[in-house]
Amino acid sequence: MMQGMACWGLISAALLAGGNEDRPARELREYGVWVDQTLSGKLELEIDERGADAVSVSFKTEVKHTFYKIYNYSYSLHGREQWANGRLLSLRSEANDDGKKFRVQADLRGEENWVIVNDKKRASAEVTWTTLFWNLPDPEALSGEVLILDVDTGAPLKARLSPEKIESIELSGKPRDCWHVRVTEPKVVDLWFDGRRRLVRQVSTEDGFATEIRLKSIRNLATTRDR
Repeated sequence: MMQGMACWGLISAALLAGGNEDRPARELREYGVWVDQTLSGKLELEIDERGADAVSVSFKTEVKHTFYKIYNYSYSLHGREQWANGRLLSLRSEANDDGKKFRVQADLRGEENWVIVNDKKRASAEVTWTTLFWNLPDPEALSGEVLILDVDTGAPLKARLSPEKIESIELSGKPRDCWHVRVTEPKVVDLWFDGRRRLVRQVSTEDGFATEIRLKSIRNLATTRDR
């Protein structure tokens, strides 16, 4: 199940161009997860900017859905990503996809990058993005074929994306201007991001069912630097 989504507040032209000196160093984004148009779970992203372009992202997802009134599906995921200067440095995650369990560790800091999945280690090329899709990398990083790391299973995914564009979508009954990109390979995933290039909405098809993640709220969190 790919993760990541919704747009918060009206984004001005200046904000789309970037820059907001008053933005919080640490925030909690809470999302709803809809499966087949039914609210079935939630996603939480805690984003902590640690200076010098270093960002830590903690994530937690819980989904429960009943299919055809007879089959009860459950999914959970939690972990953390570490980024610096737009590059993924490390990932730790644990997933339970309806009984299928995965524990992923990735260290991508040096020349010898590696990924461990359920205690099995392999070498890895440099990763451009993950299926958490919490942020939108620079356009140059997403040109051509890019390597995406699946946060659930640790699998490497060779992907292609459409060019980013500004698109108005309706959220909370109001039109919002967002960045829109589409992952076209290996599967279609539509993604929308706000002026800070952070995920606000994601639409995909998972196991034949329409799945949407949509932002519900943003909370500014105090940091040790603020206290």
